[in-house]
Amino acid sequence: MSERRLLADTTRRVLADHRGPRAARAVREPLPRALWSALEELGFTRTIVPEPDGEGVALADALAVVAVAAEEAAALPLAETLLAAWTLGEAGLPVPHGVLTVAAGPDAAVDGARVAGTVARVPWAEDAAAVVLVARSGDVAVLERGEWRATAGRNLAGEPRDGIAFDVALPAGRLGAIADPRRVGALGALLRAVQLAASMQRVLELSVTQARDRAQFGRPIGGFQAVQRLLAELAGEALAAAAAVDAAVAGWERSPIRIAIAKARASEAAGRVAALAHQIHGAIGLSSEHELGLHTARLWSWRDELGSERDWAEQVGAHVLECAEEDPWAVLSAL
Repeated sequence: MSERRLLADTTRRVLADHRGPRAARAVREPLPRALWSALEELGFTRTIVPEPDGEGVALADALAVVAVAAEEAAALPLAETLLAAWTLGEAGLPVPHGVLTVAAGPDAAVDGARVAGTVARVPWAEDAAAVVLVARSGDVAVLERGEWRATAGRNLAGEPRDGIAFDVALPAGRLGAIADPRRVGALGALLRAVQLAASMQRVLELSVTQARDRAQFGRPIGGFQAVQRLLAELAGEALAAAAAVDAAVAGWERSPIRIAIAKARASEAAGRVAALAHQIHGAIGLSSEHELGLHTARLWSWRDELGSERDWAEQVGAHVLECAEEDPWAVLSAL
């Protein structure tokens, strides 16, 4: 069994052991501490941290844990913690235990040992043991709990997106730098794209089951041509997004533009997949007892986080223009 498959299967078992039926969960749920502790004990929150402090798992394999959590609609800051851990590793700083998150934005500055500013919509700041601040200059600072003031906020899916304000002097051991701060945003976008693709795969499974099991006029609705067309379009969108994300995961270090393509395609597909799924499910898909709403709320939220499809599509266009002497189709297809 590959390491990726082992990580995915173990994550599913841990989620099943610590959580009830998916359809019974509320959209706005607090961080499940017992589940998070179980994942920490397994080292799943530090998979990409090099040994001996972490597990030293390849990023492509570690992303399997993020994908399973998204597929299960688990309210967990796995993507945020992995991104923060990777950023600290790049900056040569130690990785603290607990929930971690990244705050990046133009309204934060590091001046010597003094760190001051505000950052809006920081994921999971209310639950974080530490916030990894990444300034536009590439300076990195680690804020420990109690060193920022938070203004509570939520995205459409009920996940914490808090505003934070801080003005504090930090010791040298919590200050560092990263050569290219844009890589933090790019990896964050890749993590969101992985989550989008996994959630869309689950929405596809739910929609196929609905079409098979729901009967109307004496036969399953999947037997009607109109529903078959909706399913085919939904499957095409989900699979196209998954293909773009897989390509980005496999080659993001060699070709960073693949992340732009993946996030643009996944975000574009997310809105269409959510709409098609709700057409197939009808009113039941909007009810609190059905799982579908947990996923579509996340799809609508995640599609715009860490760059919308338009933001990343503009980067793809800029990349093609930079290669203007080559055939544009050859440039894109080579990716």
